[in-house]
Amino acid sequence: MPRKIKWRHDIHTILSTVRNSKIETWTRANVEWAFCVSRGSAQTIVKAVGDVQDLGGKHVVSRSSLLAYLEAMINADDLHLAHKTRLDTYEPVPKVKGLQIKVPDDLRTIMVRDLPPEVTLEPGRIEILGANSEMLVERLLLLAMALQNDLETAAQRMDPPRRHSERIDDELRAMFQDLAEREQRAAVSNGAPYRSSVCTAEKIAAD
Repeated sequence: MPRKIKWRHDIHTILSTVRNSKIETWTRANVEWAFCVSRGSAQTIVKAVGDVQDLGGKHVVSRSSLLAYLEAMINADDLHLAHKTRLDTYEPVPKVKGLQIKVPDDLRTIMVRDLPPEVTLEPGRIEILGANSEMLVERLLLLAMALQNDLETAAQRMDPPRRHSERIDDELRAMFQDLAEREQRAAVSNGAPYRSSVCTAEKIAAD
């Protein structure tokens, strides 16, 4: 006799939870929480939902697929049979082929000056050229190592040059000039030698 599906009496509540949730990509842990089931049962439910995708090594299903599964279970004449049929027709998720990149030991101490010409660092820009994905990833890895070993040089190439503004605001210049003239007039009227104590805009800019 097949095992009873423990969450069958809560299926309408589960449907409402999934429908009102903002989670678009459901992992095994999300299913475990919504259905209040064990880890193994959650993995089985994910398989029964179908349209399973591999996301960073984790099997996930979309919210729309999970909703469709729950609605199908509610409308099924025999929930247990419908659930079992889905499991029997489950297709394993294709394994994502990873790029096999191996960096030689002598390149693990690479510096920015050692990067190939296809990797360029310019102010505000990084460019990596390659004939295919494997070559691009390999050069990206070299760049990452160079940044780890020689970040200061990389920053000097990527940071825009600092420019000291040579333009002095006309209103600021006029204000300092007016203050200096007032001091001069006051000194002359008092018969005292004049020596300005006002900082000029040029002095401030120079500092």
